Amino acid sequence: MAGELNDVRSGMDRLSNEKAGFEKQNKQWQSELSELSTKYEDATRTLHEIEQAKKKLGIDNSELSRTLEDVDSQISQLNKLKVSLATQLDEVKR
Repeated sequence: MAGELNDVRSGMDRLSNEKAGFEKQNKQWQSELSELSTKYEDATRTLHEIEQAKKKLGIDNSELSRTLEDVDSQISQLNKLKVSLATQLDEVKR
């Protein structure tokens, strides 16, 4: 009977040690999970900020493209006017 009791105690000690080891590992994993969650949230926030910046740059690009088209159109009109005025000047000189 005493031998059985010692076996049970030995088994309980072993299980207690295993439990402590598992609890320690669990705490480490929880800590790692917490760190990874924080990094994930930071990465998600950064990605959102980058997407917003990209959207703003796209809008700015569209506006600048329209402005460039307007300027090109005005240059074309001024060149036509220049040719017309040069032709008129030549006619006046004759």
